[in-house]
Parts: sequence; C-alpha cells; structure tokens
Amino acid sequence: MRLDDLLLGESESLEYKVTEPEDREKYLKTAVAFANGRGGRIVFGIANDTRAVVGIPQDEIFSMMDTITNAIQDSCEPKIIPRNSIETIDGKSIIVVEILPGMQTPYYISRLGTVKGVFIRVGGTTRPAESYQIQELLLRGSNRSFDQQPISIPIDANDVESFCGRLYAYAEKIRESNTQLQLIPLKKLTKSQLIAWKLLTERKDGQLYPTNGYLLLNGMRSDAFDEAYIRCAVFKGKTRSVFITHRDFYGPLYEQIENAYNFVLQYIRILPEIKGIVRQDFYELPTRSIREIIVNAVCHRSYLNPGQIQVALYDDRLEVTSPGTLTSDMTIEKMKSGISIPRNKAIAEALKYMGIIEQWGTGIPRILEDAETYGFRPPKLEDIDGFFRIEMYRWENEDEIKNTDNKTDQKTIQKADQKPKTDQKTIQKTDQILRVLREKPKTTQRECAERLKWSLSITKYYFNILQKKGILHRIGTNRSGHWEILTKEAKGDA
Repeated sequence: MRLDDLLLGESESLEYKVTEPEDREKYLKTAVAFANGRGGRIVFGIANDTRAVVGIPQDEIFSMMDTITNAIQDSCEPKIIPRNSIETIDGKSIIVVEILPGMQTPYYISRLGTVKGVFIRVGGTTRPAESYQIQELLLRGSNRSFDQQPISIPIDANDVESFCGRLYAYAEKIRESNTQLQLIPLKKLTKSQLIAWKLLTERKDGQLYPTNGYLLLNGMRSDAFDEAYIRCAVFKGKTRSVFITHRDFYGPLYEQIENAYNFVLQYIRILPEIKGIVRQDFYELPTRSIREIIVNAVCHRSYLNPGQIQVALYDDRLEVTSPGTLTSDMTIEKMKSGISIPRNKAIAEALKYMGIIEQWGTGIPRILEDAETYGFRPPKLEDIDGFFRIEMYRWENEDEIKNTDNKTDQKTIQKADQKPKTDQKTIQKTDQILRVLREKPKTTQRECAERLKWSLSITKYYFNILQKKGILHRIGTNRSGHWEILTKEAKGDA
C-alpha cells in the first residue's frame, strides 16, 4: 500500500473518519460491508469532505486503535479480525484499519441480526443489503451457486432423457457451422453428467429433482427467477428517449441467446468489402463479439437480482446490461486478462458442452481483440449499481466506414466477423461433393461421407454451405428424395 493511495478519496475500498465517532456502528457497518465485498480500509484521521489529514493525537492513538479493534471483533458475526497500522503523513499520525474479504459471508452486526445487520459497499457508500443480496452472500459463503440449488419438484427419467436429447441436438446444430468443434467427439448427454454438473439431484430412493439451472435451461418459469429473459431494443440516437422497436425473448437460455443475437444482426448494417476485387459483405459489428457479449450476460448474471438482461442498440454502440455486479473475487482487469469465474457454474458447463462457450476466459479478450481489428474505440466494461454492462462502439456515419481503409483490411475483418466465406479449402471440399452428386443425385449425406471418407459432421457442414449459397437444394424426403444443383457453374454446364 502506498501512502498516496490513502488520499485518493472515498471509494468502494476506502472510507475516512476524522476520529472515532461516538456511534461505533458508523464504522462497524463499513467493516461488515468490506468483509462482504472485496475488502477495504477505514482510515481514522482524514476528513472526508476535504481529504485533509487531521491526524490522531499521539496520546490517544494506541487506546483508540485498541477500542476500534475490540469493537469490530466483538460486534460482528462471523468474527472479523482487522489488520491495523499507524501511518504518518505530513508529520501527522493516522490509523489504517484494513478489512480483508471474508470467506464466511454474510457478515453482519450482531445487535442488528442477520437481516438488518448485513451491509454492502456500493461505490463510496455503505448500504443495507437487499434480501436478494443476502441470498447471494449466503450462497457465496457456502461455495454454492444459485443455479445448482435443487427444487422440490420431482421429475421422471423420461423428462430427463428428453432434456438431454434437446441439449445434444442443439450441440450438433452449433457444430454444423464450427469446424473446430467438429474435430472434438460429441458424447451423448446422460443423467449422470447432469448430476455431476448439479443440474440434477438424486435422492437415495432414486427420485430425481431438478435444480434452478435445469429449469432455466429448460425454459421453465419460476417465481424465483421470473425475470430470466432478454429484452432487446433499438433506439434512435444515443439515448433511450426514442425507441424504434423492441422484443422480449423467453424460453431455454440457449434459445434466448440465439434469438437476441439474431435480433442484433437484423438491425445492424451489412457493409461491402473494403479492399479486394471480389465483393465480400460483412456486418458492421464483429458477429463473434455480439454473441460473446450476450453469452457472457446469460452465464454471469445474477438470477436472484430482480431485472432482465437488456440488449440495447444505439446509433453509436451496442450495450448489454445484466443484473448483478461482479462477484467479490472478480475484477474488470481480471476479465480483460482472460480469468473467468462463472457465477452460474452448472449453466456454464451446459453452455460449454453445447459449444456456445468454447473455452473459459476467452470471451472478453476476444471482444477487445475484435474491436481493435475493426478500428473501434476499446469496449467499455462497467460495474455499476447492481448491474454489469459492456458497450461495444459502432461506426456512426459513412465517413467513419470509409476511413476504415486506413485502419484495417478485409482479411482481418473476416477473421473477427466469423461470417462464412469462400476460401480455397471450402471450394475444394464443396467441389468434391458436387462431383459426387452430378454422378448420383440421390446420394445421401451419409453415403457421400462414406465415399469421400469424411466424417458425417464435416460432410453436413459443407452441404450446409452449398445450400446457404443457393447452389444446392433438396427435393423430396431424406429417404426417397434427391439433390438438385441450381447453378450452371456447379452443374458443370458450359
């Protein structure tokens, strides 16, 4: 700790007292708030309004320090052990009382009890904790997450099997357009895996019970999280004064993510290639980052905090706000460096299984990288009163778009955008499929995979590209139908 840091003004981790007040609860509340949060220091001998170093008289300093220590230890539960020191600034002595982050939350003032005696720190102020915040502290103190808490509603094996099938089917859908995921074998999801993730609990008699995470992933409503949905809106200008349109998305969390993502794509511009001979369109915002920001909100939001995830598109930015501040062991700097500690551990495991989350901790660094690639200002990450927000900036006018020629090139834009593009490998693969279909239009995807000696998932991926490009169309059913090649070039016609 540098002495200069003690003079920066009151903050989330620093509070001033001119001297020990007669009402000791004034600093006991702050001690409890620091223990419930990221820790902090109470400095005695500095004036709050002016930051002037008043100092503590030498003949009082040791007795005052003992009094403060005893008051904190005797009046707070669980017991808080402060670390005290005497520092000298401009020839004047001050007392610095350091409170470390607690492991046994919630901490509270004994006299006030476990409801009225719990306090938290918000910016430079100490506030009574709301009921949902106390629940969050209880879960944190027992190393549990909300999504892993069981619900007293029994479910049968058929429900679980159907749930596993839906998650597996969605995982396969994601893999169709992600060649990297296709290289990793996808295992069928089982009851045992759900129990390991704590999406399910099993009693000794074999009866299964879902957890909050199971209900959320299944799209089931509950009074415990009645605002677990995503609200999307497009605004005119840079404020919320005038909105153009909005949609609310409910249902399973993975479907909410997909719907919110597609909503944003619908209302941002598609721009032409910046350099090169062949025209290549791309979205004005990196699609990978759009998805990452929404996924981050769903995975890390507090489902105890009243409020929904808000996805707001303005003329100058995309803004995603999620309920719940960062947990006490997470900071914005840690997020930027790639450290990830999911608030909702079970949901995070399921999203990773489905391929929605690829690797822990890569989301925020990717968002920062994509912004630099596009020539945007760095995204803004903000931990505000009860909410966490990420803002990614847009190009506001045509001049900015044209000026990107000086900032980046089409190759790097495509890397960040992740929009399907026709590279040499794709051309070779799709040509091989077309040669097979010219010879035998009734060839199934499985038969084509066997003939080309590819995996079925890889084969489906390139069939999908041909269909999206309007080159290939399926006529009839999967069993008795055939493939029709739609373009002369693909048919091999002169």
